[in-house]
Amino acid sequence: NLLSGDKNAILIAARKSGYGADYVTNITCPVCTTVAEYTYDLDEAPTNYGLSAEELKAKGVTATTNGTFIVSLPRNPVEVEFKLLSGREEQALIKSVEQRKKKKLSERLITDQLKLMIVSVNGYKEVGLLDKFVETMTLADTRFLRSLYQEVNPNVELKEVFVCDECGHTDEIDFPFTTDFFWPQ
Repeated sequence: NLLSGDKNAILIAARKSGYGADYVTNITCPVCTTVAEYTYDLDEAPTNYGLSAEELKAKGVTATTNGTFIVSLPRNPVEVEFKLLSGREEQALIKSVEQRKKKKLSERLITDQLKLMIVSVNGYKEVGLLDKFVETMTLADTRFLRSLYQEVNPNVELKEVFVCDECGHTDEIDFPFTTDFFWPQ
């Protein structure tokens, strides 16, 4: 039931407490498939604490007492109340995507994510109404809401720039949580 950012912060703090801030793991270059040892400094992982009260106000966002956020969309003049997704909800979303792929159905990740996030529209909370609203949202409103979600959602950024020593390929990659994370060599 934790937010993913909270879970990531706990995992990283536990890892640092037990083994220190240097996380050594193998990375496979996506271009030349060379496997190289790479060291991440977990102390350098940037933390997004979410927006402050002043930043929320400047963006026209109201934080509610029940942990949700209310904002007016830029294209469709409605007030949308949304929540941050728990780890359990994010896992259900991933499972849904995998099931759709197995059945060779079109991907609906963003639509499904919005359906989980949005709590109310102009105060209306009926699931059927919210589903129809999400299905007809403009791309601009969808992009706006997803971008805002990233800003208000506290998280530890688990990204690092990787440069392959063999072919020179440069890419931003996610920290891999492999067995090396808690059982270093």
